[in-house]
Amino acid sequence: MNAPIERIPPLAAWTEDVAGVERRFTPFAHGSAPDPDQPGVRAMNAAAALEAVQIAGTWPRRLALPLAALVAGATAAALHRLASGVQSLDGPPLAAAAGALAGTLVLAAVRQRCIWRHRGYAARNAMLTLGRCGACGFLLRGATRRIATHRAATAGDAVELCVCGECGSLWPALASEHPKRSDTGERVDLPEVTGFDAMRTRLRLRRALHARPSDFLRDDAGEPRYIAHMDGAHRRGALALARDLFDAFAALVMGIVVAGVLLCCAGTCVFGMLDAVVAVDRTNPALASAAFGAEVAIALVLVALGLAACGGLLTQRHRAAQGRRFLRHAECPCCTMNLPMPEPD
Repeated sequence: MNAPIERIPPLAAWTEDVAGVERRFTPFAHGSAPDPDQPGVRAMNAAAALEAVQIAGTWPRRLALPLAALVAGATAAALHRLASGVQSLDGPPLAAAAGALAGTLVLAAVRQRCIWRHRGYAARNAMLTLGRCGACGFLLRGATRRIATHRAATAGDAVELCVCGECGSLWPALASEHPKRSDTGERVDLPEVTGFDAMRTRLRLRRALHARPSDFLRDDAGEPRYIAHMDGAHRRGALALARDLFDAFAALVMGIVVAGVLLCCAGTCVFGMLDAVVAVDRTNPALASAAFGAEVAIALVLVALGLAACGGLLTQRHRAAQGRRFLRHAECPCCTMNLPMPEPD
């Protein structure tokens, strides 16, 4: 049954069907999903990741870090000014932590609004190749067909479309005949999963759409290839989901720990530099609070840049190690499909 078109929340991911109607991107939110360990599904994630990194986002993304630094500095300065009248040693550290947290939240919100939410659009073509709706992931096999009479038509020619039975999105009718074998063109049915395994499919697609250039390695032809995150083993159930969640959040936890260490180190260095260069009068409460806010803002910028540099370097090394492991097992590092034996010549 076709659902009415709903307003897309400001931070929610979106996509667009071939009729030009914007839809909220909610892949596999209802019903079953394709098996996440199937090579075709991993190839879908790789194709979506490659298209996602090519979407630069809107121009306000350049303001994300400066705006976060401004909010962090203003918050820290205001809290420092309030705490200056209280004789407590906990005031400045708490003000710095609150300022850094506020700046981090602003940075995450701006990046989600200007970069990540647009990447649902990058997954639609890859999902259509698996016979799935590019908006909700519903299976298009046997979907109702109709002739386009509006934007979906090109050069005045009628175009046959299929209608998603879940969200009502319009897609090329050919998508309802997919997936097909890449070698023979024969239509196939991928194994379907539900429950925990469907959650794993959503988790891996989301991770692919949040890929960065450091998640890619170039093959021998010089083409960038998204490296599969998982080890290729077929698992099922809650334990497999727990493993995927651990893989997804381990980098986040490590980033938080490294960010805390960098913030302390950067904050100490910035405090000393400002005291030596600017020579702020700490006896003036207003100047002292302003200097404190500037120190927190500069430290946040240094931490963000440091995390980006370290993350890119470490991720590249990790992806290279993963690629070598896949190749040793004669598997494609991109989709984990078994590689054919080399020709005798």
